[in-house]
Amino acid sequence: MAKQQPEKLAEMVQKFLTEAEANKVLPVGGGLWTGLHPEFGPQNPATEFHYTRDVVGLPEIAAPKIAQRSNRITIDAELSDDSSGVLYAMGGFSGGVACWVDKGKLYYEYNLYEIERTVIETEGALPTGKVKIEVESVFDPKVRGPMDLVMRVNGKEVGKGRVPRTTRFVLTTNDSFDVGQDSYSPVSARYYDRAPFKFDGAIGKLHIKFADNK
Repeated sequence: MAKQQPEKLAEMVQKFLTEAEANKVLPVGGGLWTGLHPEFGPQNPATEFHYTRDVVGLPEIAAPKIAQRSNRITIDAELSDDSSGVLYAMGGFSGGVACWVDKGKLYYEYNLYEIERTVIETEGALPTGKVKIEVESVFDPKVRGPMDLVMRVNGKEVGKGRVPRTTRFVLTTNDSFDVGQDSYSPVSARYYDRAPFKFDGAIGKLHIKFADNK
């Protein structure tokens, strides 16, 4: 029929486009585009984040994308010999990232949807008192697969490693970003039985800065 009535086809196409624009459904297939290109999906436009108190239950869509973009997280904390608990966490047991203190060490886990869990820990005992903890994540902007992680305390490198595979998508649809604990579902099996594994020390402030502008 399209071949037999090209004028009618053109009329119908124009009507569709007029109604689609009026009802804000253009571009057609836009939902598929953001599914295949999550970097263009909804996200907080800020490139720096400052937290000065515990954060509980901040929805992932409003939180910094620390599992997908190169960033540096700086934490002013106070530690004792037996300090323990989560410094920050994003996501849940089905997928997420978390950084915590336990038994004199600093730990970081990248949980890739339970398919692959990468845990990086510091070497040697952590200092006590007021310390500055830095966790730097570097993604390859071309490959977007692996991620290199470096942990520093008071400017000294205390641990590093590579996460072989990462995700560009959201970690969960119903979990959150937390500072000072891991609310809802815990990211790591290592503290699952102690969830929300609230940090028993003091966090003065937590600062996140992206290393890219994407």
